[in-house]
Amino acid sequence: MPEPVEEWQKATQQLNTNWNFPMCFGAIDGERVSISKPPKSGSEYFDYKAQNSIAMLALVDADNRFMYINAGSCGRASDAGIWDRCTLKEGLEQKLLNVPTTGAPLPFSTEWPYVIVGDDAFPLKTYMMKPFPGEDLTADKRIFNYWLSRERRLSLNAFGILSAKFRIFK
Repeated sequence: MPEPVEEWQKATQQLNTNWNFPMCFGAIDGERVSISKPPKSGSEYFDYKAQNSIAMLALVDADNRFMYINAGSCGRASDAGIWDRCTLKEGLEQKLLNVPTTGAPLPFSTEWPYVIVGDDAFPLKTYMMKPFPGEDLTADKRIFNYWLSRERRLSLNAFGILSAKFRIFK
């Protein structure tokens, strides 16, 4: 994880330049890696895709680099369940990671916090943005969800690159 404030600001500027999503320093998502069923594990590793797997939760930057990885959770665990127990959540909530609390004001706005983006499995926090739920959304909410989903693709791209390079992750 980047430590100095300048590194966080650099990551944020890169994401804004590449993806037009200001004040964001990464995208978080979970991925399942297929495994052979461990002996005497019962259904611990049996996931929603009807296979045995372990779960990885990762935070990815603008260059598809993994900034944080939590690997090894049982496949049946949800992304939200893994998030509740991971050290990244603890570090963000207890302000241990030197992430600046606010940045420069956005146009027509007050100061805005630095955030990460995730899908609707993650909680909405001051440091985490997720899409608006539902289908009957206003135009503004649909546009926001579009830009947020563009940003979230970073984590999907990084997992795709990882599995292409290391076939064991397929």
